[in-house]
Amino acid sequence: MLIKQASDSNISLNAILDVCFVEKKRSSQVSNGCRVRFKVVTFFSPRFNIESMSDDKKKMTLEWKGNFRFEAKNPNGLTINFDAPKKYGGEETAPSPMEALLACLAGCTSFDVVNILKKKRQNISGYWVDIEGERSDEPPEVYTKIQIKYIVKGKNVSKEAVERAIQLSNEKYCSVGAMLRKTAEITTSYEIIQE
Repeated sequence: MLIKQASDSNISLNAILDVCFVEKKRSSQVSNGCRVRFKVVTFFSPRFNIESMSDDKKKMTLEWKGNFRFEAKNPNGLTINFDAPKKYGGEETAPSPMEALLACLAGCTSFDVVNILKKKRQNISGYWVDIEGERSDEPPEVYTKIQIKYIVKGKNVSKEAVERAIQLSNEKYCSVGAMLRKTAEITTSYEIIQE
């Protein structure tokens, strides 16, 4: 069977889920004294020129909104606001970038922990993270110590499941933590509120 690939730019995006084969019978050919009948199978593979970033590349655009206020936006239009503390001339209308960095760490590890707890069939009804960071005295004043406290609320929540979820996040999955660990010592604790 001979196979050839074709493309059709008029096929809708939904067609990418469909595989279409068209068979065409060709006239007999003689090969080594024998008459052989064959089919040509055409595989329609839609070609899409959609420009998108791969999962390993991220992009944000930052716009100045006056004084020390800034708005960051991702390609989907979702925004994050920043402002400076008053002691630096800001208005404190939004978290500072360093505060936002702590929130990013809390969010990153929480994606992992909640996901792992769900997979372990833990019946959680509430979840919080308290996070604190200590910075060096000298510029660029990076974080040197970060403490994360996980608070999990639910019915019959397993201590072992919570400990394992936190361990996996901090040792394997949380990319923000992996970057911050290059300059900061990150410690964790947890509390379980049984309903």
